[in-house]
Amino acid sequence: MPPKLIPESNVPLSASSSRRLRAIFYLRVSTKSQVRTDYDPEGISIPAQRVACGAKAETLNADMVGEYVEPGASAHKNLERREAFRDMIARIERDRDVDIVIVYQLSRFARDRYEDAAFTLRLRNLGVVLVSATENIDETPAGELLHGMLAVINQYQSAASGKDISYKMRQKAANGGTPGLAPIGYLNVRIRSEGRNIADVILDDDRWRLVQWAFEQFATGAWTVDSLTEELNHRGLTNRAAGKRPERPLHSSHVHKILTNRYYVGVVTFDGVEYPNGRHPTFVAERTFIRVQGLLKSRATAGDKPQKHFHPLKGSLFCGYCGSKFGITNATGRHGGTYPYFYCLGRKPGKCRQPYVMIDVVEQLVADWWRRVEITSRQKARIRDIVLDGAQSLVTNGSEQADRQKRRIGELEDERRSCMRAYYNGAIGEELLKEEQQRIDRDLGKARHAPRLRKRMAVDRRGSRPTVESVRGQPRPLHHCPGTRETPTQPSGFQTLLDHRQGNPRGGPVPAAGPTPR
Repeated sequence: MPPKLIPESNVPLSASSSRRLRAIFYLRVSTKSQVRTDYDPEGISIPAQRVACGAKAETLNADMVGEYVEPGASAHKNLERREAFRDMIARIERDRDVDIVIVYQLSRFARDRYEDAAFTLRLRNLGVVLVSATENIDETPAGELLHGMLAVINQYQSAASGKDISYKMRQKAANGGTPGLAPIGYLNVRIRSEGRNIADVILDDDRWRLVQWAFEQFATGAWTVDSLTEELNHRGLTNRAAGKRPERPLHSSHVHKILTNRYYVGVVTFDGVEYPNGRHPTFVAERTFIRVQGLLKSRATAGDKPQKHFHPLKGSLFCGYCGSKFGITNATGRHGGTYPYFYCLGRKPGKCRQPYVMIDVVEQLVADWWRRVEITSRQKARIRDIVLDGAQSLVTNGSEQADRQKRRIGELEDERRSCMRAYYNGAIGEELLKEEQQRIDRDLGKARHAPRLRKRMAVDRRGSRPTVESVRGQPRPLHHCPGTRETPTQPSGFQTLLDHRQGNPRGGPVPAAGPTPR
């Protein structure tokens, strides 16, 4: 049965007229930014709604028995997905201790007329009436008419506002602007220009060089998304802090998203449409980006996983029979020994009968092939400059990163002391203290890794010059240059040598069962 109503206010009347009504306040703002507009952590809108709902409760002779706050939940979305709303409905169904739900306006409850009708009926079946602090949506015929009209108007305003915002954001993208949050490596800022407050995007000095390094390193073919993610975390690249969430380590999905984001080469994407005239600064070369996409695509289809069995020749050898790439596998002998082999990836679908070939045999075949290669003086000079510039870039980036991590170490030590003060003052419990201490210890370990990495890069830079000079004098694979097989610059140097070799090496004679360098 529907609840009995007080004629003057059209809210439920308890069996005992002396008992005050029990009310729940439901307070909501649409976006997180609306709670960041005042010194009060709740902003301005939430406290203002609370005051209005409290005044309405007084006029209805009601006591507040609960409050549910939704700081940043869009009204047009499924109401069941709103955490505070879901908790409120569950509490009403479980405890049956509520007579009325008070909202500031009906639009704070829902902006979809179907959701509004469904949950208003659900509350009514529980003996609860929805009340607006600023609108007379009672259960009289006139009140129900107003309720229905407001529900339709709220839905129209939500849809129209969304369409208007989408149009303006599309226009911003078409003009080269960035609609929304820029990716890692950039910062959204507001600048004052000629009296106007303009949203702009600038480089994030703490992150953009690491993102640039990630693209350049992945383009060498020596990394996969997982191994690159691990190295970036060691070097201190994190997700940006957001709201109450601190900086967090990257996951491989984050790095994959970075590597496939055309924003880094000046392309702004909105609603599936790409606009190539982005106004934001870029730091990734188009050629590097294209190579990264090719590597990601080839590994997705061919199952190439260099982090499992890395070798400088991997990705540069093709089968002399069918033209497929060569992969690497470790075979276990009958007595337990492990033997590395190159094998044709065309064997898996059964289209090639190329036998497995020992790695040292392949290396010798490739070395013999390179002995017949002539490299011009111009190519030699270009290769030398590229490799040495790349090594110098590693040292420079390592130095900047080391300086950043020194600052980060100081910040983390300050956080540790703040946590201890909060614990001694009773502001946080022991469990939260342990979690924060563990997080700080992990971040400190990563930050302290940077100086060691800087020293390693400096040694690599000094060792790269004789390596390159030996290649200039005798164009053999870098993995055959004395003392360089394990140096970090070797894979990229060898790839540089291949990239600057004119002609198609696959056209030359090769052993029938052997691989072909490319």
